[in-house]
Amino acid sequence: DYRIVAEENFGGVIQGCMSMVQVMTLDSAYQIYRPMIQERFLLAPFFASKIFLVSIALMNLVTAVMVDNSIHQAKEDREALTAWRRAKKEALLPTLRRLFEVLDSDGSGALTLEELEDAPGALVEVFQDVLGCSDVRLIFETLDFAE
Repeated sequence: DYRIVAEENFGGVIQGCMSMVQVMTLDSAYQIYRPMIQERFLLAPFFASKIFLVSIALMNLVTAVMVDNSIHQAKEDREALTAWRRAKKEALLPTLRRLFEVLDSDGSGALTLEELEDAPGALVEVFQDVLGCSDVRLIFETLDFAE
């Protein structure tokens, strides 16, 4: 039985390579190593080391590829989110300009806290919705800057 298995699986270079691939991928490997180990027990460490080391190496390789793909996808997701946020802000600019022009009651080109506080409720609500803040004074202080 040993000689038949050894000859069929390791009779030549190509047969030996194919058999080792079969052992490494655990594709009916027991049909190869069981009769050989039963006849010559010293082959057990050889087959065991191939099975364990190669299996672990292949699992680590697959894990590394999956982690690398996940990192790459996360980077692409961050870039897409940044681009989407930038586009959203750019789309809001015309609305904010019109809103500032409407709220600038004295036509000075500068919006004062009093103009913002005296603005009609509907305009202030639009302003608050666009900026995502409900405190008029905080909105003004955030947007105010000295020239």
